[in-house]
Amino acid sequence: MQRYSTLSLSDVYSAIGYYLRHQETVETYLNYREQLADSVRQRLLDIQPDMGVVRSRLLAQKNLEKISAVETASTQTKSAFAD
Repeated sequence: MQRYSTLSLSDVYSAIGYYLRHQETVETYLNYREQLADSVRQRLLDIQPDMGVVRSRLLAQKNLEKISAVETASTQTKSAFAD
């Protein structure tokens, strides 16, 4: 609590007291919110692409660019020595 200067000890005790008096209601609410969060998380997973596939594609493209740059440099070096 010392890390939260805006939170007083009486507020902490009030929150604990509320929870103890309304434990079933609080647990029901928390379970509902957890189910809602799971539902949202699942919908996001369903509409978003698999990031592993995206990452693999980007790494493959990066590797192709590196290979192309090396081949270009090699060709330019051979050309310079041929002259």
